[in-house]
Amino acid sequence: MSQAPQPNPNATILSVLDAIAAEVSEAGLTLGELFDRLDERAFGALLFALALPCCLPFLYVVPQIVALPMAFLALQMVIGRHEPWLPTRFAHRRIDREGLEKTAKGGRRFFRWAERLAK
Repeated sequence: MSQAPQPNPNATILSVLDAIAAEVSEAGLTLGELFDRLDERAFGALLFALALPCCLPFLYVVPQIVALPMAFLALQMVIGRHEPWLPTRFAHRRIDREGLEKTAKGGRRFFRWAERLAK
């Protein structure tokens, strides 16, 4: 199996998601393949997605629920993994092209804000 071309290391997560959505077949790709293409950016995307529900007021249990997956992701970064590890049943879940395009389009608003804040 050939390795997908690695994106520019200075490219934003939005441009990488757009490029992946543009080049993927109609069948899409698995979450494992998506994380392979996102490389270390997958950590940021997952941490951001897990942190979003914590921003909603009066959801007292949510921070405790998402704290464990966030700590697990942080541990993976500390030990030097280049991309997040996923259990096999999640890694084999498939996202079709339409789902990737919707994710890129819907996430654009949030990721653009986060990328501006980070810079």
